[in-house]
Amino acid sequence: MKEKLTLSIDKEVISKSKSYAWQNNKSISSLVEEYLDKLTYSETDWKPRKSSVVEQLSGSANWPYGDEKTYKDVIREERLKKYGVQKSSD
Repeated sequence: MKEKLTLSIDKEVISKSKSYAWQNNKSISSLVEEYLDKLTYSETDWKPRKSSVVEQLSGSANWPYGDEKTYKDVIREERLKKYGVQKSSD
């Protein structure tokens, strides 16, 4: 649902923004919305596109560790078992 928002922006910035928006076939509102969306994006917000291969495969693999371990934790443990040393991946 769309909602109105009033902003106070420098006249020169507005002028440049209007020119940019016109050249890119966009509105000022869409530019601001895209910017704020990117600014507040987090990886947990990501979802695969509908009917994409990623969506179809999503959930098909079983992670036996639940939320207790990350992929990096498992790799670290396996390297320790195999080589007896822990290699830093960070």
